[in-house]
Amino acid sequence: MDKRDTYLKSVHRAAAPGADYYILVFAKGAYPADMASKPNEVDAYELHAAVGRYFDIDFIRPAPILAKVQALPGLPNLTLPFERDRLGRLQFPGYLLRARKADFAAT
Repeated sequence: MDKRDTYLKSVHRAAAPGADYYILVFAKGAYPADMASKPNEVDAYELHAAVGRYFDIDFIRPAPILAKVQALPGLPNLTLPFERDRLGRLQFPGYLLRARKADFAAT
């Protein structure tokens, strides 16, 4: 069992019946592929497969993750290909998931 599955199983166990579950994750491609240390990135199918084992998914939709950064640590000369919002925050690609606690969990 990987760490992601262990985490989701723990969240499911701790959640009350009918609890809503929200998660905002980085989409694949949010960070340079050759970056040594970066957050986990997922695609919508991977997110659905992982969370769907424990929760009934209402939706997964694209959603930006906003960060007030000028450059990535260790990569000061990298030009980031993402837009900025009107407050100058970088908009990393991500996914917002909303789900509800399922009546049962897969084993």
